[in-house]
Amino acid sequence: MKKVLVAYVSHSGSTKEVAEFIGKEIAFGNCQVEIKPVSVITDVSSYDQVIAGGLVYRFGWHPEIAKFINDHAASLADRPTAIFVMGLRMVKTKAVETAGFPVFVDPKMLQIPRNEEKLNLMDSISTLNGIMKQTLTIIKKIHPISLGFFCGKLDLKILSFPEQLIMRFLILLTGIKEGDHRNWEAIRNWAKSL
Repeated sequence: MKKVLVAYVSHSGSTKEVAEFIGKEIAFGNCQVEIKPVSVITDVSSYDQVIAGGLVYRFGWHPEIAKFINDHAASLADRPTAIFVMGLRMVKTKAVETAGFPVFVDPKMLQIPRNEEKLNLMDSISTLNGIMKQTLTIIKKIHPISLGFFCGKLDLKILSFPEQLIMRFLILLTGIKEGDHRNWEAIRNWAKSL
């Protein structure tokens, strides 16, 4: 029986719920699934496959999931690995098609820029290269079977006051609304494709 790890970082519980959902979706196959926060994982070598994910946090992928990917890069490259990112928007550039591995972007979060050559600051932060800046080089070496980007959940009440101020400013700039934007059907289809 194949042993699969679903590793995650969650700030408010939303990404944890997605990791659990992915785990349940793939558990219907012939595999044993373990769902764990990256903070308790010291070794991935006993798993046949790894699915790892985290949220966009403060203008980039959460540092804990980035550290997990960097720390376990050699082991992740030796087994089928899929990666998922929870966020609110992804600005599509040529980097999505030229990543060197499959990239799936939830249609609910996909933004097409008016001019890819002249992105404004907010758009450039929200591209594949902007979100994954601290790990993209390592991810390319891992060569994941898929990198999935999915809409997350924005609940201002659970954020600290400084985080609320930042998010309110971003809401004004991007037009994103507070609420649960997760596209469970897209997440299910992506999980089943693994």
